[in-house]
Amino acid sequence: IIKLIKIIKLNKENINHCINLIFCNKEDFDYFQQIGWSKKQYLNQIDKKINYSFGISKNKKIIGFIIGDLINVEKKSEYEILLIYIEKKLRNKGYATFLIKKIIKLLSKQNLKKIFLEVSEKNIQAISFYEKNKFIRVGYRHGYYKRHIDKKENAIIYVKNINE
Repeated sequence: IIKLIKIIKLNKENINHCINLIFCNKEDFDYFQQIGWSKKQYLNQIDKKINYSFGISKNKKIIGFIIGDLINVEKKSEYEILLIYIEKKLRNKGYATFLIKKIIKLLSKQNLKKIFLEVSEKNIQAISFYEKNKFIRVGYRHGYYKRHIDKKENAIIYVKNINE
C-alpha cells in the first residue's frame, strides 16, 4: 500500500484539501478548532518561513499530512510536529509512521538532531503512536490546550533523538 503513495510539499493550493480531510470527521474538526487550528491558522502556518509540511497523496487525493516547523540552531536542525493527521478510515495502516520516517530522511542532509511535539494527555491514541515510534516523554505543560473557555488540558512533551 505504501508504495502506491506520493509525498507532496504542502502549499496554499493544497492546504484546503487537508482542512477538508479533517472537516469530513466532525469530531476531529471540532477538536482541532478548539485547540486553535482554524482555517486561518493553517494558512498562516503555510506562509511561515520555517514551515516544513507534507501530505500523503494516493490517487491524487490527500489522505494524510504532517504540519511542522524546521528550526535551525547552531548548524543543527530540529523539527517540531505541530499536527499529524491521517484520514480516519486509513488509520493504523502505517501512514503516520511513514510520514515521520520520510521527514527524517528528507532532513538527514540538514543535520536533523531531534523531533519534538506536544500532545494532549487525553489523546491516548496519539500518545500510543508516539511511544510506539520511540518518542520519549521529556516534559509536561499544565493547562497548555484551551478546549473551552473554562476547560484546559495538559500537554505531554515528547522528543525523538535522531542519530545519537
